[in-house]
Amino acid sequence: MENKLQHTSAAPRDFTFQLLQQITNNFSEDNRIGVGRYGVVYKGTLDNGEVIAVKKLYYKHPGVDSVKQFQNECTNLMMVHYQNIVSLFGYCHEIRHKCVDHNGKYV
Repeated sequence: MENKLQHTSAAPRDFTFQLLQQITNNFSEDNRIGVGRYGVVYKGTLDNGEVIAVKKLYYKHPGVDSVKQFQNECTNLMMVHYQNIVSLFGYCHEIRHKCVDHNGKYV
């Protein structure tokens, strides 16, 4: 039986948040392909036509260190290549501070 669990050695690309917004049509609902405990997955199309999955992690999850969560996601996806797991192609680690209206108050 063939072993389909393999390690990959390709270094992931560093994407800007702006590029990820662009290739997912600003994270549109039309491009949403899944949701999980730690984030939402969107379909993104690169300039060369290649289609990729873009996972946008939730900023905070109760009881979870978001930096550690991000590191775990990247490490796990870089280590494993399996037919049912998307390989890590790149990442974006920009922290965005934005003033937004929440229940009548800006936060």
